Amino acid sequence: MKTEGMICTGTEQCRSVLAMWTEKRSAEQVCRELGVTRKTLQQWEERAMDGMLRSLQPREGREEERGPALAPKVKRLLERRAMEQEGRLPRLTKRLASVGSEPESSAKGG
Repeated sequence: MKTEGMICTGTEQCRSVLAMWTEKRSAEQVCRELGVTRKTLQQWEERAMDGMLRSLQPREGREEERGPALAPKVKRLLERRAMEQEGRLPRLTKRLASVGSEPESSAKGG
C-alpha cells in the first residue's frame, strides 16, 4: 500500500486500470491499495481510454496532429519532380522548359 502523497508511476496506473477493466480488482480495492481517490482513478481510466483510441487510429488520420513531415515548398518540389519522371508535366511547363532551351535565333523568330 502506498502512503499518502506518494506519486504512482505510469506503470502502476496502467496495471491498476487494467486490473479494474479485467475485473481482477474493484475500484475500491485499487483506491485503497494506492491511496488515491475515486476521482483520480476515473481520470486514469479516461486517459487510458483516450490513449488507446488515439493509438488505434490509422496513421494517415493522425498526420495533422504531428504537422506535415515536409515543408510545403519541399513537398511541391518533390511532387513536381515525380510528375516530370512520370512524363505527366502540364503542357505549359513543358513548353516553358523547351523555350528556355531553344537556340536564340529560333526563339526570336529569325
